[in-house]
Amino acid sequence: MRSITLFRNDMTAVSRLAAKADIRYYLNGVLLEIGAMSSRLVATDGHILGVLHLPDVGDPKLIGQSEQHIIPNDVIAKMKPKKRGDNKVEFIINDPDKDGNVKAVARFDGETIDFQMVNGRYPEYRKIIGKRAAGGIVQIDPELLVRFKKAVIDLGDSRGWMQVTANQAAGTSASFLTCFDKRFFAVVMPWINEGQAGPLPYDAPAWVHAPIVPPALPLLLEMKAAA
Repeated sequence: MRSITLFRNDMTAVSRLAAKADIRYYLNGVLLEIGAMSSRLVATDGHILGVLHLPDVGDPKLIGQSEQHIIPNDVIAKMKPKKRGDNKVEFIINDPDKDGNVKAVARFDGETIDFQMVNGRYPEYRKIIGKRAAGGIVQIDPELLVRFKKAVIDLGDSRGWMQVTANQAAGTSASFLTCFDKRFFAVVMPWINEGQAGPLPYDAPAWVHAPIVPPALPLLLEMKAAA
């Protein structure tokens, strides 16, 4: 059994990127990856993936190893953060039973939620994250960016500012999403437009800078008026 204390706004932010009612049941929640000195919260739906680094959260008993648990979406939804005050939530995580089921308790604001972690293996999220952005052109579903923006707002930036860096590096086509909270990082898969040729030109089209009235036309109109 171990005890881990997190912040509810962190949980809510990352959960925005989790799958909802996905047949891949292990994606319908947030991965809590616990280490000895730090931990991480991870969520993905297969199109966007976010990782929140928790540098001061860990369990010294896990020296040289780590532990993973998947917290269900419905549990996180019950722990809505407050705009002011204490947003901490303590998780008491029990040892797994003979079938691998892990029971846990969430405590916050005098409330207690008893629940069971999702019994499944979370994907190896590091494999789809490139180490360096390569630049280039990318097409992205704007709804994914809206979800990332809401997550950034949850983390404290009322504007939801983000930076998108295209990435066409070998082995990955996921672009990078970053924000002012250096703990939070995400990747988003390209939006494939089936049946359409791409990519589209990325320079401004020539007609944008061309005058809408040809230069010779005003002179022609003046000549007609004079006549």
